[in-house]
Amino acid sequence: MHILVSNLYAAKERWEDAANIRASVKYGEAKKQLAFSWIEIKGNVFQFICNDKSHPQMKEIHTELESLSAVIRELG
Repeated sequence: MHILVSNLYAAKERWEDAANIRASVKYGEAKKQLAFSWIEIKGNVFQFICNDKSHPQMKEIHTELESLSAVIRELG
């Protein structure tokens, strides 16, 4: 969220405001939120956090994602 606000300031050429927002993130005054997504399989909802490798079926998940990616590439 903070980076989005910083980008809005930059788009309006409010460079000092943009720099202040980015500095607050850099020096820990503001926290970045982790990126995550959900997937529903057979009525069960699973949440995945960006770069989290703790899921017990991570190898199988990545194998399936690679397979889906290949199908998507083939379809254009």
